[in-house]
Amino acid sequence: MVVITGRYSSAKSKLSKKFNINQYVSKNNIHLGCGNRPLSNFTNVDYYNRKHADLIADLEKDLPYSSESIDFIYSDNVFEHIRNILGLIKECHRVLRKGGVLAVKVPYFKSRYAFVDPTHCNFFTLQSMDYFCADRYFNQSYRFFNEVFSELEIFIDPQKEKKGILRKLAEKYALRRPVQYENSILSSLIVFYNIVYVLRK
Repeated sequence: MVVITGRYSSAKSKLSKKFNINQYVSKNNIHLGCGNRPLSNFTNVDYYNRKHADLIADLEKDLPYSSESIDFIYSDNVFEHIRNILGLIKECHRVLRKGGVLAVKVPYFKSRYAFVDPTHCNFFTLQSMDYFCADRYFNQSYRFFNEVFSELEIFIDPQKEKKGILRKLAEKYALRRPVQYENSILSSLIVFYNIVYVLRK
C-alpha cells in the first residue's frame, strides 16, 4: 500500500497489503452496482439486477441522495461499464460527507479482464484517478471540474491470496514509479489483474 498525498511516494509502503473494506464501513454506506453480490450494512444499488437491489438507480444519471449524506461508497467492477464516468465521479463526490470515502475496484488496463467484456468502455491505469485528486499533475493541468478528493490510496490485486516475491516487488515499484513501470516490458511480464482506488473527500 502507498498513501499518496501529492506525489507518488514510498512513505508507508509495504511489499503487499490487502484492501479491507471493513475499515471504511460506517453509518451510511452504499454499494453501487451490487449485481448479484449484495453487501450487508450497505444500501445495495443497481439498475439491471433488481432482485438484490435495495434501491433501483441508473448510475449514468444523478445519484438519488442528498449532498453530503453518505459516509462510504463502494463499487466492484462497475466503473468500467459507465459511459458518463465523469458524471458518476462528480456525483460520488457530491453525496459524500467531508472525510467520506469512495472505493472503486476495476480491472487493470493490461489485464485480459479489462478487454474480454464487450460492455467495458473505460480502462484504468495507476494514474487514472489523479485527475480527481488534489495536488496531482493531471488534476492541476487537466481537471474536468472543481470538486476534488484530498487523498488517494491504491491497492493492486488486493484479493490475490498468494503473491511471490517478484510480484510483490513489481507492485511496490509500480506504485512508486507508475509511468516507468507501465511503459516498461516488466508490466507485460507481470500483469496485474485489478486495482482498487480509495479516494477520501
